[in-house]
Amino acid sequence: MKLRATMLMLLCFTLLAGCGGPTTIYVRGIEPLNLNEKNESTSVDIRIFQLKDDAAFMNKPFDQLWENKGEALGGDRLGEPKQVTVYGGPATAEATPIELGDLNKDCRFVGVMALYPKSDGKGSQRVVVAASDAGGVVFELSGYRIELKK
Repeated sequence: MKLRATMLMLLCFTLLAGCGGPTTIYVRGIEPLNLNEKNESTSVDIRIFQLKDDAAFMNKPFDQLWENKGEALGGDRLGEPKQVTVYGGPATAEATPIELGDLNKDCRFVGVMALYPKSDGKGSQRVVVAASDAGGVVFELSGYRIELKK
């Protein structure tokens, strides 16, 4: 009987751990980052979106999403995106935490767009991750791309 009670308590705590509450994501800028004409690393602005579905976020033209803060996503965009500036540093630097607060109850994905003035063709300027996994990865910016690192 005691073992059952203990197992039931563990199950309850496990289920509660996955419920709501504030969400923090982690971002790291690695030099060289967004090189300017003098070959110096410069900062990059990113926008973080809460999404009901990720298809439109990944398929709409980048400029269309950036210019209107994702209004082109319609009902898939949940709330206003959060904008943050990311600065480059060494690959060994700690990731910077970014508080998103409580995610919308319909949020299934977190999408991040990085505004680079150009592309080197070696990666994407946007990524998406399941909302449940968003706090367990690092959104890493380097060169002219953004990637997910576990």
